[in-house]
This record gives sequence, C-alpha cells and structure tokens, in this order.
Amino acid sequence: MRTGTCTRTTARGPADRKGTTIMSTMDILHSETVLTASVTLLGAVWTLFKGSAWLRAHKRRRLLEALKALEAAVEATYGEYVRALKESNPDGRLKPEEQRLARQYAREKAVMFARRRGINLLRELGPDYVDLWTSRVVRKLKQTRPARR
Repeated sequence: MRTGTCTRTTARGPADRKGTTIMSTMDILHSETVLTASVTLLGAVWTLFKGSAWLRAHKRRRLLEALKALEAAVEATYGEYVRALKESNPDGRLKPEEQRLARQYAREKAVMFARRRGINLLRELGPDYVDLWTSRVVRKLKQTRPARR
C-alpha cells in the first residue's frame, strides 16, 4: 500500500484533498447554469431587437392610418362645405373666417374618422401639428385639382 497524497479523480476532473471538484474554465462555460443564463440573455437581446422593429412598423402604420383619416376628412369637407362657399362667393375664394371654420370642421371630421379606425388622431399626429398636417393635405389637394375660372 502506498502512502502520501490522494489523487482521485471525479467525472469532472481531478479532486482536491477535501473531495471538492476543481472546475476548469471549460467546465464552467459548459455548466448548465452558464448555458441557461447565456441562452436567456441572447433571447432577451433578440426580443428587444425584433420588438423595436415591430414597434417602429406599428407606429408608422398608425401614423399612415391617421393621415388617411385626415385626408378623407379634408376631401369630405371640401365636397360638403368649401365647394358651396366658393361657388357662392363672386371671386371664388374663401374669406379668412370661412377658411378657419373649414379647417376646424375638417379637424373634427378627421378625429371622428380616425376614431372609427381605432386611432387617436391627436395622439398620433400631435395636437399642435394637426393644423400643419391639414395645411399640407389641402395644398396637396389644390395641386391635384384643376383650377376653376
């Protein structure tokens, strides 16, 4: 029988004198805990990456729906209100007060149209920017419609 230090080995590697396992770097990297944490972290990063792309697409789609509602409201206002006022005026133009009322009417109609589509128009376009967007839509419609004289 030999006397001296014990060099027993376990399934993972050589054991120290107290019987605990000494783990190498590769053993640590291949442990279940590290692998589970790594996969979880990778999944979280992937979810954030894909989620942000989905969120951007969702916001863009809601913005486009809000703009479609605004455009439909401006066209409806033109057909119901503005055209009659222009025909009744001798110069064929709206007075500043009539323009303000037409824009207010278009804004109310746009909020209603967007609500039917499940969109909060003021939140999507911004309450301060609805008039700016309305001006852009009106300008666009004026460019596409032939001028009457």
